[in-house]
Amino acid sequence: MEKFDFDTIGTNYTILDKDTNNTSSVRVIDANELYAAIGTYTGTNYTYLNAHLGELLKGFRGFVRSPCDVSWYSAPESTFALSNAIIQARREGNNIVVMEVLPNIELDIAARIS
Repeated sequence: MEKFDFDTIGTNYTILDKDTNNTSSVRVIDANELYAAIGTYTGTNYTYLNAHLGELLKGFRGFVRSPCDVSWYSAPESTFALSNAIIQARREGNNIVVMEVLPNIELDIAARIS
C-alpha cells in the first residue's frame, strides 16, 4: 500500500463548548471514504490479516500515534446522529472520529423472507 495524505479525507468541524466558550476541531471521516482510501481485507484466511494490517499501518505514519487516537462511531440509520459521533470522540479525548451507518438488519431480514 502506498502512503497517502489523510488530511485529504473527512470534514473538519469546529466545536464550541457551551460551558467554557472554548472551541476545538474534530475531523469526521465517513467509513466508506476511509475504506475507499485504504481498502479492505478480502481474504478468507485470517492468518494473513496481520500482514495486511501491517501494510495498512505503514500508510498511517504521521496521522495518529495509536489506533486509540481515533474514535469509531457506528449506529443504524434510524438512530444515527452526527452530534453523537462528535460527542463520543470528545469524551474519548480524540479529535478524529470515523462514522459508519449500519444497515437496518430488520429490513434486510424481512426482504429476504418475502
